[in-house]
Amino acid sequence: MYENEELPATLEWYKDQIAGHHPSVVKNGIRQIGIVKERGKEQNLLKLVQDGMRGISEVQFYDSIFQKDQSNHTKAQAVALEGLRNFVPHYFGKRVIEIASRSYEFIELEDITYPFKKPCIMDIKIGKVTYDPDASEDKKYTESIKCPHQKEFGFRILGYRLHPDEKGQVRVQDKNWGRTRTPENIQAAFNDYFQAIPTPKLKSDAIKIFRKELSKISEW
Repeated sequence: MYENEELPATLEWYKDQIAGHHPSVVKNGIRQIGIVKERGKEQNLLKLVQDGMRGISEVQFYDSIFQKDQSNHTKAQAVALEGLRNFVPHYFGKRVIEIASRSYEFIELEDITYPFKKPCIMDIKIGKVTYDPDASEDKKYTESIKCPHQKEFGFRILGYRLHPDEKGQVRVQDKNWGRTRTPENIQAAFNDYFQAIPTPKLKSDAIKIFRKELSKISEW
């Protein structure tokens, strides 16, 4: 959408978005559309389907996990997909929405932060690489230098957003901060994220829950 255009009255920007196609980014007069919310359905999110294979692949990913008819999969594949469903937000299909007289395709997902009054969110890309298998060598190189230690870590931190502290300040770090994470300061990054937890006991309990949930993904 163009920089001077507004969302329709039925939509609003998702205020807790950290990375991805962020509406604060404007290039050549074009404002990026990332995640929006529909007024009256605040428990869900609308995520813009990207152009090209990346968008097609994302839709196919959710379709394959949540489709009721698994007859085109082997039993093992069906079981694996059912297990994967436990680790992703619920998917409600695709929506076509008109913004400024143009039609855009979105996927509708559960907002897993909705039950929380002050959600503390860290955005992490899991994996040693983030480019497509058929990406050009230039693209592979460009992506690899963005986060030099990603292959070593097996993930990339894109930032975090912690809701107001006792002074009413929202603490935010972005992808540029995430790209500076090294083996020497990666632990400090997670300590920063957990700073919103008021006591050592609660922090320890939260970390145990995180590790338990991550182990489930690892076992899957």
